[in-house]
Order: sequence, then C-alpha cells, then structure tokens
Amino acid sequence: MNNSLPIYELHDAFQKAYQAGYSIILQSPTGSGKSTQVPQWLAQALQKQTNRFADKIYVLQPRRIAARLLAKRVAEEMQSSLGDRVGYQIRFESNAASHTQILFLTEGVFLRKIKEDPTLSECVAIIFDEFHERYIETDLALALARRLKTTTRPDLRLIVMSATLSTTALEAYLPQALVLRSQGRIFPVRIEYLSKPFVSSMNYSLADLTAEEAERLLNEEKDGGLLIFMPTVFDVQRTLHALHRRLSSREFVLLPLHGELHPDEQDAAIRRYPQRKVIVATNVAETSITVEDIRLVIDSGLARKAKYDPTRGINTLLIESIAQASADQRAGRAGRVAPGRCLRLWTESEHRSRPQYELPEIHRVDLAESLLFLASQGIQDVEAFSWYESPKTESVKKRMQLLYDLGAVDDKGQITALGRRMAAFPVHPRFSRMLISAETKRCVRPILNIIALAQGKPVLQRVQGRDREKQEEILKEGEDRSDWFVALRALRVAQEHQFEPQICSRYGINSNAAREVTRIQIQLLDIARSLGIEVESESADSESILRCILVGFPDNVAQRRDQGTLRCRLVHQRSGELSRLSVVRSWLFVASEIREINQRKGGEVMTILSFATAVTVEALMEEFPHALRTEQQCLYDETLRRVVAKEVCYYHDLVLSEKILEDVPLDEAATLLAEKILDGSLILKHWDDSVEQWIARLNWLARQMPELGLKPIDSEARKSLLKMFCHGAVSYKEIKNKPVTPLLSEWLSASEADCLERLAPRELLTQNGKRLKLRYSEGKPPRVTARIQDLYDLKDRILIAGQRVVFEIQAPNFRPIQVTDDLETFWREHYPKIKAELQRVYPKHEWR
Repeated sequence: MNNSLPIYELHDAFQKAYQAGYSIILQSPTGSGKSTQVPQWLAQALQKQTNRFADKIYVLQPRRIAARLLAKRVAEEMQSSLGDRVGYQIRFESNAASHTQILFLTEGVFLRKIKEDPTLSECVAIIFDEFHERYIETDLALALARRLKTTTRPDLRLIVMSATLSTTALEAYLPQALVLRSQGRIFPVRIEYLSKPFVSSMNYSLADLTAEEAERLLNEEKDGGLLIFMPTVFDVQRTLHALHRRLSSREFVLLPLHGELHPDEQDAAIRRYPQRKVIVATNVAETSITVEDIRLVIDSGLARKAKYDPTRGINTLLIESIAQASADQRAGRAGRVAPGRCLRLWTESEHRSRPQYELPEIHRVDLAESLLFLASQGIQDVEAFSWYESPKTESVKKRMQLLYDLGAVDDKGQITALGRRMAAFPVHPRFSRMLISAETKRCVRPILNIIALAQGKPVLQRVQGRDREKQEEILKEGEDRSDWFVALRALRVAQEHQFEPQICSRYGINSNAAREVTRIQIQLLDIARSLGIEVESESADSESILRCILVGFPDNVAQRRDQGTLRCRLVHQRSGELSRLSVVRSWLFVASEIREINQRKGGEVMTILSFATAVTVEALMEEFPHALRTEQQCLYDETLRRVVAKEVCYYHDLVLSEKILEDVPLDEAATLLAEKILDGSLILKHWDDSVEQWIARLNWLARQMPELGLKPIDSEARKSLLKMFCHGAVSYKEIKNKPVTPLLSEWLSASEADCLERLAPRELLTQNGKRLKLRYSEGKPPRVTARIQDLYDLKDRILIAGQRVVFEIQAPNFRPIQVTDDLETFWREHYPKIKAELQRVYPKHEWR
C-alpha cells in the first residue's frame, strides 16, 4: 500500500464502515489512488478479521485495458506476481489462479460468474470502480449484487467508487449506504479554451490544430508530458502523424494509447522514458489508468459513442461531444503530480451548453443480451426488475421481441430451453442462436470463427493502389456470397504468416486485431466444448454457414432497390446503404451490422449496412415460414391507366416477389377507379356541371324538406355512386366516355325524381318564355344570376320549397349591380335610381 496517496485520509473511516457492514459509496478525485489502494484495504481487513486469504475481492472495471494495468500495478505494490494474489480476468483472457484474492475483472465477466455461481460463494466484497461511466453491464451487475445482498448474501460488501458521481440516488438505492468523500490533493489545473469555435476544412483538420497547439504548450511548459484525447483510432494516428512533422524525436517520444493495441504496446505508453512523453489516446485514458508525469492535456472534447435506436433497430456509432463530467476527468490527468494545464479545443460558451453527465448506456444500447441474462436467472418480469435506473419501456419491448424471434423466450417472456442454451454462451443472443443452429447443420467451427471475428476489432482495413489489387486477388477470389468469408480468409492469411505486421499490412490486415481474434477463437472453442457442443473438424457446407448467419439476424434482411445503387430497403420500414467495401452484390441479403456513422466529407450521417451475407427466398421460406405471407393486391397503374392485380410475397413487410394476375377483382377495381376520379386524377367526359347541380339540388331539397325521405349524396354516397358507375371496368378507357345520366336515374325512384323536378327545379320560367338557371349549394338558398332586362316579368318574391330565391342582378355588361331575395322591393325602391344611371350608359337596351 501507498500511504502517501490522497485517498489514504479515508483509510480509517473506510475500515470502520466496512466492519459495520455498510455499503460504501466512495467519492474521490481522479488520481487520488482509490483504484489501487481500496482493494488492498479490503485484503488487509480480511486478513485482520479472520486470516481468510481465500476470500475473493472482485474489482469491477468498465474497460479491459484498465483491469489489466491496474491488476499489474496492485500486484507490484503487494510484491506479488501478477496472477498470484492479484490477477485479472477479462473477456476471453485470464491471468489469475484459484487462490487469487484480488481479482480485477470487467462487468461482463462478473455477470458470467454470477451465472456459474448465483450466490458468489467465494466472494466477500465487490468494488464497482469508475461507476460514473455507467455501462449497461455496470448497471446490471450492481442490480444483481444488490439483489443478492438483500436476499441470500447479507454479508456481501458493496463498494461503489467514482471521481464524478451524484451520490443522492445511489445512497437511496443501496442497502445501508454510507458516503465517504475525499477532497484529495489533486494539484490545480488551469483550464483554457479556444477563443472561437474550431471549423475543420480540407486544408486544416483537427489533427493539424492539435499538433500546432501541442507544439505551443510544450514550448511554453518545459516540464512534464502531454496527454492528448482524440475520438477515434483514426484520429489518434492522424494526430501522431501531424506531431511527427513538428516535434523532434530527440526531445519527445510519441505514443498511441487505445484499446486496439497489443498489451505490450499499451504498456509502452505508461512506461518512463528519458524524453518527454506525448501520448495520443482515445477515452481509454480518461479514468483508472495511471499515466505518470503528465502535466499537460489537450482535449478534443469528442468521443465515438455507441448507441442503439430501438425504434429503428439501428446501432449508431457517432462522434459526439463529451459531457462536462468527462471533460473534468480528462483535465484531472494534468494535475496528479504538479500544477498543470488543460487546453480544451472548444469555446467556454460551448462548454456551458454541454450536459453535466453522459447519458447512461441503459438508455442508449441494445438490451437483448442483458434481458436474456435476467431471464436465465429466473427473473420473469424484466420490466419490474429493480434497476438502479430503469430502461425505457419501448427498448425493453423491442429487444424482448427480438428474443422471441430468436426463440429464446416464449410469448409470455419466459425463457425457453433454446434460450437457456443461448444464455450459456458469452456473446450476444444473435451469435449464440447462430451457434446452436450451426450444431444442427454441422458447421460449428466456421460459425465460431465468425463469432470471434464479430467480438474483436475489424481484421480488414481499406487499402489503395496495388495493395488493394493484391488484397482483392488473395482474399476475395471472386467471393460474392458473404463478407464474413472474406474476413475468414484474411484471418487465415494472418495466422499462416504468424501475424507478421509487414506481410499483414500488404493485404490490408490489422495484425493486432487478427491476433486478438485468434485468442478469442481459442477461448470460444474451449467454451463450446465445455457446453457439450461438438466442434467438428471436417469442412462445412458453405450454404449451411450462410443459413446460420441468417438465423441470427432475422430482422436485418435487406433488399437492394436496384442493381445500379447501393441503397437498400430493410424489414420494418427501414432503409440504408450497403457498405462500398462489401463483396455481396445479391439483391437480397442479411446485414450483420447496421449502424449510423458520420461521413468524413460534409459530416452527414449515413446508415451503413455491413458484414452482408447473400440470402435466397428459399432460405427465408425454410427458416422463417411464419414470417412470410402472400397477398393478392389490386392497384392502379399510372402508366397503363388501368387497375392491375398481382400476387405479392412478403417477408415481414419486405416484398420478395410479385406476379401479375390475369383476373382483376371487379369490386376492387371499381373502388380504385372511383378513388382516382374523386382525387381528380381521372376526368369523366359526361360528369359535368349539370351532374354536380343535380347532386346539389337533391342534397338541398333533402335537407330543406326532410319529410320527403330523400337520400342525400354525401362524400360516402358519392364514392358509392362512382363505384356503381365504374363497376365492370378495369381501365380509364372503359369509363372515360361512359354516360352518367342512367346512373343518376337509378339513385331515385320515379316518385322521388318527380318531387325533385317539381320542388327543386333546374330553371325558372318567366312570362315571356325566358328560362333562368337556378343554382343550388349546401346551406344556401337557390340563386339566379341574370341581367336586369331578363327579370322584368318577375315582380314578386319567389319561393322554392318554402325558401326565397336570391337574385344576383347584372347590368347589360354582366357587371353585378344588386343582390336581393325581394324583387318587389327592388323594383319599387332601387330600380328607378339604377335605371337612370344605366340608361345613359346603355341607351339601346330595353328599359321599362
């Protein structure tokens, strides 16, 4: 132990709280030593208590690199070999013995231990380090540990630690919780911002800005190293390249630090050197890892964040701004040994607009694996499970639907026998379902290899020029059925050449990634054998392999819109674009990965479908008969101007095939033609104003005199009328010139038609034989529009069905001069004045 570290001020309070059985929430600044010292305090307490060296202390870490490096550091401080008293266990890698007391492990490995030993019989204490990062496994592990402590293991000690953590909710959640806070002795860090927002351009990138500012800071500060945070491995490499152009290798050693590096390369970043260190890292260096002698930090303020959109079923991998708490963590790296400086590559006003904390993963990732785990633990109502912070109901329902589609749970959410087998394998349910299908189809080994490739970093990289031609010649060899087959060939090439970096890079193969996948491959084979799965060695049928991939991704079936584009339709009304690197050119395929990414040019977001595998309709019919349906459909063909009938085969909502039928259902054809007439797409020659006025007269009279019992023609009746008119036809040509009058005569009986003509006539007949057209409209009195000379024989008020007729009186030039429903008053009071004015203008017209 190191008594000089700031965290030591909490040593006595921690020991008392531990002895009293409290759940401890420990808040202490970054660099205070909590990650390395608290596990040793617990080991010391156990030794004093009962001399029980065999009891295990689990230290949960969110990142594999942190688990490994912290275990190494604590082992050194305890003067023990790594893997003896102190060890680590991360996914597919372990360095620990049966008697190891302090075990650093990732939350995912911890969940496997609970599955194997539901009471954690060997464990006496669990430390949740860097809890603020809130990975989904972190929340699930804490919830299960709390459940264990409040039921069968009240003796289990829970310790939650973080530098940036709001403790109020956590204190209420944990049983018998006690908060311990240390102010630490972190040195002051001067925070600096850009004066104006940075805008990247073709000639000046974020890497260029970073390198320029790094040179300035290193010249201004002559002591200590520099830690630079960048969002992606690509940005790390680009920044290192820009730094090499500016900094002397005699004065500075430039090093990368990220999760894709080999462990030896990761260790190199934290070693001491005679030169000043400049480390360019992703957010793996944000917490837990001790990088000594860092006095300067440059923070891009960005990170690549994985999210899952449950509504669209799409993973997003976007570069986004980090929260204020993460920025504080990064800045704290500069103040561990002396006063430091942190330059943030954004403005102070931009900083104030950022959220205080990152959104926990439970609200932004795929929950399928966690939900299957809970179901395997006998938790029936996963929505009612006691989470620290409950996930969104929609996310739970969507992923439970996927588990149902995979056969892992039944329609009530209960785990099936198949689901239990799937849960036993430490991968996403999609891949465990593929493995079980592979066992039946006798292709376990290649499917295990594909699963291993999916767990690790991408093995293939994009190459250009002659290297690209060599890559395609050696690796692709005309392959167009699955991108996984290409990745498998790349892995074999790397293995055959012992992962030699120069040879691998010639083919665009990431040798470190290939080495990691090989380790995972071996681990998966061992796990499969331990579960009783037969791993055959004979060559597997490639069609069976393709079928197994399809079985794992039934909801990711996609269809290219046409052969000239990479744009695709997916099931569930989604769309995306097939990766340009894909070898698959089949019109129907399944994508093992759907993600949204930032395009480098312009920054727009694209939905990319990658790791594609060709699919046949026959395969869908055999594997998912319940998801296919055939429907007969009628539709109006705008080009042919006729109704056509076809038989359509669907996989969910994706059209697989269409067949034109000879016979068109006449009822459906009439409905479609009527709809086209109603929306104005089709014009009937004889459906003119006289027809519309007949309908208007009928509707007006029906409302004016309801006692007649006439049937008005509303919107629904009009549609029915048009369907009657179109019945028997399938094309516009057949109805375009069809007479309408016979149809109208069928709507009314003879007596009703007689009432219509008598009580709502088309015309008014004057004494001199003139016929004045009446117009009817909804909710208004009948109306006549006529010149004043045509109305001389009409002297009185005129009634139709008890309602006065309105006259729009016009001058000889058809200009309106008066509107009235009382001609008697008009002739007596208004006409003399109007006559005097108009007679002077139109002397040749008749004036009475």
